[in-house]
Amino acid sequence: MQNNEVMNTNPKSKSILLYGDSFVFGKVGGENKRLDVKIRFSGVLQDTLGIEYDVIEEGLRARTLSGENGFFEDRDGLKQFGPILGSHLPLNLIIILLGTNDFNSKSHKDPNHAMQDLKAYQQEIQVWAKFLEVPMPKILLVAPPAIKTEYFDEGQREIFGEKAQAKISQIAEVYRKSANELEWEFLNANDICEASTVDGVHLDDVNNRMLGEALSKLIRIIV
Repeated sequence: MQNNEVMNTNPKSKSILLYGDSFVFGKVGGENKRLDVKIRFSGVLQDTLGIEYDVIEEGLRARTLSGENGFFEDRDGLKQFGPILGSHLPLNLIIILLGTNDFNSKSHKDPNHAMQDLKAYQQEIQVWAKFLEVPMPKILLVAPPAIKTEYFDEGQREIFGEKAQAKISQIAEVYRKSANELEWEFLNANDICEASTVDGVHLDDVNNRMLGEALSKLIRIIV
């Protein structure tokens, strides 16, 4: 089985762009470290799918669905998306896993605004696919797992405060409706995995594996 420590050079592999935040990056809960590639759910996904698929990681810690993050510069996911997409097309599938960072304590966003953001992503994909004269890839929208304020460390408490949990819990339904309208595929990660008890936000080894394995099953159906 293949892992993503090396480039998949199989010319017949199906390309998957995994676009997200610290979940995709694989941040270790409570530490300023990154999980090993074999542990990150993207690595689990690549191992499980094998050389018939090529999983491309594009995970930036603190990336938002749209707009700048009040705590970290250069994290506007919508602004960054077009150039990143254009550098990887053609693709068979784009997986978008974002939203948690949009509701930190410096944000005044409403979860319902995400629908307009996702329409903007759809437009970016259409524009770049047309420009590069490639087929439109399929899109899988993943709602992030819920955060758990009771396990926040000092850093997470400062960044998210107490209001983020309620807003993030509403994302899944907004994403579900948006995916249906845009004719995208949808998965609620909260049905598969849960935040660790270390910092209440990120995924531990076991939950990374569960998410990777669940995604692999769905991907084989989609593409």
